[in-house]
Amino acid sequence: NTSENLSVKTAGKLLVVERRHTITDNDTVFLNLTGVSARKYRFEFMADQLYTPGLTAFLQDNYLHTSTPLNIDGTTSIDFTIVNIAGSYAANRFLVVFSQQGTLPVTFTSVKAYQKGKDIQVEWKVNNELDIKQYEVEKSTSGSLFTNLSVTAPTGNGGHSASYQLTDIHPAEGYNYYRIKSVDDNDKIAYSTIVKVMISNSEPEITVYPNPVKNGIINLHFNNQPAGKYLVRLLNKSGQVILQQQIDHNGSTATEPIPLNKYIPHGIYQLEIN
Repeated sequence: NTSENLSVKTAGKLLVVERRHTITDNDTVFLNLTGVSARKYRFEFMADQLYTPGLTAFLQDNYLHTSTPLNIDGTTSIDFTIVNIAGSYAANRFLVVFSQQGTLPVTFTSVKAYQKGKDIQVEWKVNNELDIKQYEVEKSTSGSLFTNLSVTAPTGNGGHSASYQLTDIHPAEGYNYYRIKSVDDNDKIAYSTIVKVMISNSEPEITVYPNPVKNGIINLHFNNQPAGKYLVRLLNKSGQVILQQQIDHNGSTATEPIPLNKYIPHGIYQLEIN
């Protein structure tokens, strides 16, 4: 993207790189995001060797009033949407806040959602579950405005790992977005990352595009196909297998890109999917 600009604002200056001393409690990185348009975006936070016992980091969203945990020794992807409302595209909408705590907060280690029959299954796993009052599964059809779908009580609260699941029996046609909200005994809130599932009421099918192939990539679009392993083979006019690849499809609707070897000559080929 050419119009968007992301920098760190410190003491009134906009910086591309900032050097800091050892991170301490309440250290804050003020992000300055400008030149955005009304569309969907994604942050990718890549942290390396920041971990120290009790140190946590959160992305604070001043528009949605949310706080999303960040992996301080890995990569965290966070989707967000810009709409035509002043607070949504404010340059100071986002900031990263560090916290040093004696007791580590609950950590979402896995969140996923997938189509199961006509329903959507939402599953999440946590570490260090302690002093949690409840989990709330929130749902959205826009990716930005969420409502409460269900409340789940913690199973352990002994500082250990735990797994949970919920079935949404009333998914909407199109994209369904989910996130998990944890509420502790002091009413402190944390959010998981957002996951999404596409629901289509059309008949199951697999389509291939573009045809002819462009830029050396075949796209397979799975529409309402059951989950499973699909074997894809590309054959030339003599019946020789030019390419073979297995795709692990998790169900519902998805697009799987298949890159082609640049040395495959132009011509007519047959694609088989089993």
